[in-house]
Amino acid sequence: SSKNACELFERIHKIFCRCGNGSHRIPYVKVQNMSEKIRILYVVNHMVVGGIENFLMNIIRNIDLGKYDIEFLYCDGKDTYYDEEIRNYGIKITGITSRSRNLFKHLSELKHFFSRNKFDVVHINYSNATCFTAARAAKKAGVKKIIVHSHSSNASNPVVHKLCKPLLCHYANMFFACSQLAADWMFTRNVAKSKVHIIRNAVNTKEFLFSEDKRTTVRNEFDIGDRFVIGHIGRMTDTKNHKFLLNVFNEYHKNDPNSILLLVGDGELRDEIKRQAQKLEISDSVIFTGIRDDVPELLCAMDCFVMPSYYEGLPVTLVEAQAAGVRTFVSDTITHEVDLTDLISYVSLELQDKEWAMRLNGNVHERAHYNSIIADSGFDMRNELTIIERLYSL
Repeated sequence: SSKNACELFERIHKIFCRCGNGSHRIPYVKVQNMSEKIRILYVVNHMVVGGIENFLMNIIRNIDLGKYDIEFLYCDGKDTYYDEEIRNYGIKITGITSRSRNLFKHLSELKHFFSRNKFDVVHINYSNATCFTAARAAKKAGVKKIIVHSHSSNASNPVVHKLCKPLLCHYANMFFACSQLAADWMFTRNVAKSKVHIIRNAVNTKEFLFSEDKRTTVRNEFDIGDRFVIGHIGRMTDTKNHKFLLNVFNEYHKNDPNSILLLVGDGELRDEIKRQAQKLEISDSVIFTGIRDDVPELLCAMDCFVMPSYYEGLPVTLVEAQAAGVRTFVSDTITHEVDLTDLISYVSLELQDKEWAMRLNGNVHERAHYNSIIADSGFDMRNELTIIERLYSL
């Protein structure tokens, strides 16, 4: 039961505490009188470029900072891509040691952080249930509203995740998920079916309105001209299945040597993916852009978008692609909750590279038309932020 699991964890934690020296690196933060604002803490691993991070950046770029006093806690305390922008909003960032590096130090630093900082809302954003450690520390510190937000439908450590799921129900008291699939993955059955608020991965739809000028600017930058562009945006990890994507493009390129693969993003597999492109002898037709902050423009430059991921929560990139009017081909493992227009085609990962390649096309007329469809479907950030703010204030 969740009660027995919690008691077991408490005993293990006490043993760690007796064995350790209690050292930590959390600075003392004097709590100011911010009674007129709601104090919110966002808990994440870090703020690299990815789905969770883009969701949170969309919040802080649009939320009324006159009403909310926001901080970030990084549970893998390293400097990352969005740090400068976050600090430019006047938002404080604190980093602690990750669980994988030193579990005792992680738990100790969590305890000291919450004992010296007071929050009205702690909003924990993760892809697996190991985040219960943050929820536990917040509850012990007296935080009244603890939100666990599920952003995925699978993880690399499913056994550990399954063991930790009951603990979330004990320590958190509000549950968010980007999709029903993500809710079923993260939470026990009694939570996922009745107590979860589905918070859509919404975007500023107007930013993604198709523009010929944007399309021309990007195509000129990369000297693409009128070549057919197959695009992908995502962190270069095993989950995103870039190796399969390159094989699919290789098959497509055999029939259309004038085609280009535009890969936007970075990650630990970047060098490996580059070597694969060289082995397939398509390097001259694959563009690695790295991390970019002009995603709306890049989507305008694409003729079709391909996402063969093994699993996702509800990928915001697919919402953005549809808002930009891009024909999109995705693996059938991805939730149909993101199927908002006739632009989406689901393809089985059991099919061969050639079969995927045969399906790819970019025949879309009046691309700008799709922007209003996405806005009206409930995936506009202004609408979703209203829901989030209401839940914060309950």
